[in-house]
Amino acid sequence: MRPEDSDLYISLHRSAAQEDAWQGFLAALLARAGAGQAALVVQSGEMPAQVFLAPQSQLGAIAPHLSRMRYLRVYGPDDFQGLPPFRAIRIKLDGAGDAWLMVARGTGDFAATTSVLLGGIAPHLAVAVAAHQTRIAAQMRAQISAETCDRLGLFWCLLGADGGIISHSGNPPELSQLGARPRLPSAIHRRVLAHMATSQQPMALTEQGLQWLLHLAPQGWILYAQTPQTPPHFAPQLLADLLALPLAEARFAQQLAAGDSIIDAGAALNLTAQTARFYSKQVYAKLGVPRQSEVVRLVQNCVLRLLK
Repeated sequence: MRPEDSDLYISLHRSAAQEDAWQGFLAALLARAGAGQAALVVQSGEMPAQVFLAPQSQLGAIAPHLSRMRYLRVYGPDDFQGLPPFRAIRIKLDGAGDAWLMVARGTGDFAATTSVLLGGIAPHLAVAVAAHQTRIAAQMRAQISAETCDRLGLFWCLLGADGGIISHSGNPPELSQLGARPRLPSAIHRRVLAHMATSQQPMALTEQGLQWLLHLAPQGWILYAQTPQTPPHFAPQLLADLLALPLAEARFAQQLAAGDSIIDAGAALNLTAQTARFYSKQVYAKLGVPRQSEVVRLVQNCVLRLLK
């Protein structure tokens, strides 16, 4: 790496961690190469290619030639006729995937140093793209985790040795006491600290309308909170598909899961008492459970809870 290119490499690695990925790096590359347009194309696995431009450029004319390029060779207009002055390089990414880095200008060819510049960037770009993809994947996992917790009425927080919150999944309305700087309600904080000082076993309690569970995990002490759930009501056809029941029996199971007795569940569905008892036997047999409480558990805890 040449000393005069150090700012460009710094911009490359910084861009991997920014939300407007690669724009800072591409802007720096434009200035360093004296180009009018720059583009980065990333093709990872089976995912659609991602194209990053600075500014909106006409480098799309090069797109049909990308798959023909050999790795780490710098291409120019002598290789592909009819294109504006450009330089492009193809880079192999770790795992499955490729990246192409390109610069172009309206008139006048690039100096030979531009090819040297792209060749020097190549190994750094492979590392930076891998870091960027790892960050995006982590963000996606975190978002899915947060949405799952929200749909299940769950909240978690990782605690420090003093019972303070190091990280958390979000602030449901029931925990408004956490405020802008998250902290546990004082009653919970006292009990958590006392337990952490004397035991490594889980602790469960109900406080301030929430169910709490303190658990020692490899990451440290994690405190879970859950809002008491009202019996969920699912689309009957979805429940029927999930439990492999006829639609009428799925409706009946839903009524049982809501807390109705066999007779009340039948009445809600305009069934006679005799038909309701027949339905209950059919549901128990098909679900492989001996009693209504097991039907309640199966329905209320099923994967359909993730739907809102």
